[in-house]
Order: sequence, then C-alpha cells, then structure tokens
Amino acid sequence: MTLRSANSQQLRQALLFILWAGLALFVGYALMGHSVVSDAYSGKSISFFNKALESRGEHSLEFYQKKADYLIYFLGTGWITALTVLMRLLRAPSAVERRFIDSLLFLQVASLFWSYFLSHGTERHWYVIQEIMTFTGHPPYQHRVLFVGLAHALRTLSPSLTYHESYLMSQMAAIVLALWAVRRLAGLFISRDLTFIAPCLALLMYAPTLDYFTFYDIGIIFVYSFCLYHLYRRDFIPYTLMFAVGTYNHELTLFLVVTSACVFIGRMKPGHLAGFLILQLAVYAGVRSTLFFFLPTTHLWDGGKVAYNSGLFFEHPRTLFMNLYQPVFWYVLAAFGLPHAPPALRRSLIILPCLLVMTFFVGQFNESRQFDAFIPVAVMLMVSWIAFRVGMVPAERDSRVA
Repeated sequence: MTLRSANSQQLRQALLFILWAGLALFVGYALMGHSVVSDAYSGKSISFFNKALESRGEHSLEFYQKKADYLIYFLGTGWITALTVLMRLLRAPSAVERRFIDSLLFLQVASLFWSYFLSHGTERHWYVIQEIMTFTGHPPYQHRVLFVGLAHALRTLSPSLTYHESYLMSQMAAIVLALWAVRRLAGLFISRDLTFIAPCLALLMYAPTLDYFTFYDIGIIFVYSFCLYHLYRRDFIPYTLMFAVGTYNHELTLFLVVTSACVFIGRMKPGHLAGFLILQLAVYAGVRSTLFFFLPTTHLWDGGKVAYNSGLFFEHPRTLFMNLYQPVFWYVLAAFGLPHAPPALRRSLIILPCLLVMTFFVGQFNESRQFDAFIPVAVMLMVSWIAFRVGMVPAERDSRVA
C-alpha cells in the first residue's frame, strides 16, 4: 500500500495543529522564556515550574536558562522533523527523492540526538571518563568495555585527543549505530516508507533517561535492536556474533537468552531450542570469563540496592514518580500496539519484567536509564500501532518475523 492511501484530511489537520502549536511555543519562549526560568529559580512561578527547579541551589540561574535554551532547540528540531514527516506523507515522492529525504531525516535525528547528549549529559564522580578508560573505574563499570575499546582506538589513531574527546567520538558512533539498528528493526513491522519514524521515537524515549555520561547506555539500544532483528528473522549466526560482542558492552545481554526462549518456545523443536540456549549461555560465560581474567574485580554490583529501592517506594514515592513517569507514559502508548504486533514481538515483553527484577536487586529505580534495553521493543509496539492505523504493514510480515 502506498503513502497516498493515508487519510490526507487528518494529516492536513495534524500538520496545521503542529505548525501553529510550535509557532506559539517558540514565540512564547522568545518573549517570556528566560523570565519564567528566572521566576522559577526564585520560587515565584507556578508550583510545577518551582518544583522542576527544586535543586536550583546546585547551579546558577544562567545554567538553567541555558538548559531551557537547549530544550527549546531540541523541541524545535523535533518540530521541523514532524512537519517534514507529515509533508512527506501528504505527497508521495519518487524513489530518489524518498531516499534523499530519508537520509536528511536520519541525519537530523542523529544531530538532534548528539546535541541533546552533549547538552544534558554530565560526568559524575562515580563514573569518571579517564578512570574508565584507564580501567581503574569502580566495578561493575570496568567490564563494560566495548565502546571504551573504540575510544582507545581513536586515541591511537589521533594521540592529540583527550580522554573526554575520544569518549564523545565513541558515543557519536554509538548514536549512529543505535538509530540505524532501530530503523532496520522497524522494517519488520511497518512499510519501509515509514521506518524513519522509529529513530524519532527511540530518541524521544531515550532523552528522559539521560543523566550522566556512560560508555554503554546507547550501545545497549544498538545491541538489543540488532539482536532482536536477527532473532525474529532466525538469522542465528549474526545474532550470536552480536550477542557475544554486545556482552562486552553490558552484561544485560543475558536477558536476550530469556527473550529467545520466550520467542521460540513451542515454535522450535525442543532439542534445537535447548541447543540454542546452551550455546548463548556458553558464549556469555566465555565473554564474562575473559573480562574477569583480564580485568579482575572484587564484586559485580554495589550492595544495599534492595533497601534503597524499598525506601523509594515507601518513603519517597514522589521522587520515584518524577523519575519514572516519562518512560511509563511511553509504555502506555506502546500498549496500544499489542493487538497489532506479531507474536514474537509480544513475547519480547519479557524483557521489561527482567529489567524490573534486576533493578530492584542491583540497580536503582530513580534511574530510568535502567530500562533502556526495553526501548527497541516499546518503539516497535508503537510502530506496529502506527502501521495498523495508516495501513502500512509490510507485505508478508508474519512470514519474515519468527
């Protein structure tokens, strides 16, 4: 089905709404933005803005005004992207024009991702880039080395790079890889003409999780998107290779073993499934063994997480809500795609309870980045819903997806 089959009247209404809403927001910010931030910094604005800056004592007023400027830049780029998408839906371009527009959209989302990353990421005392790159960082960070290796390679090629500069360049590669993998995965659930929606959604889901710089968070999105794509297509060789490589990025690849079991149980011969699971566990154990051999460590995680998380639930529920309401919002939207998603995607929901259990025992619920591995699944559920609504489900989807 072509783009012309979309409801043009609804698209025109959406285009006009986004156009005027965006203009109103940007004009309003230009006239009153810094004044609103200044009032909130002084505790004289409305309750919502005052609470948003409740940690204002840690930074200057100029710091928060700069953050607000970056946020408007972020929204403005997203606004332009949305208008571009809707205009493309209203007019079916030629194949050459489509590839050109898609490339521009990809570059725009990648540049927006990069700009947001630079403006909102910070370096914390428990994750110092130079310490991580010299393998003296606090466990378990020192075992998440995939993009650390890339940063070292960049410094070898260009010795003038600082640790911080090589880190940022490694994350530029991670951003491009993650957006590419998310878009390729979306091709299993929506017509190729609309796969550009997936990177936009992935960025919107990731942005609220960004707090401090790490080598591995964006890499998790890349590894999971790549592995799920090949898992659904039963391409076991590239899946297994990336599973091994991805374990050097983060030990969360273990949940892909659980996911593959859920996806294929009852759909693969028991002996074959058992062999596939054993192979993954053997690869995982092999990778982890090399890490412990070359980078010995005293422990796998910090203790006291159960007490900390229990305190969040029972003593600081507002803090918990303020840190988790944004991913929960996206999960609610993703739920609309469940009736329209193929079984393999629905079975992949197992990733979320795995992350919840893991976070309770060894993570912190006030860090929404703990759930980045679920972003590819949530995005694909939203994409499935969009595909159903606009009639753009790819041909023979069920035959290509496990």
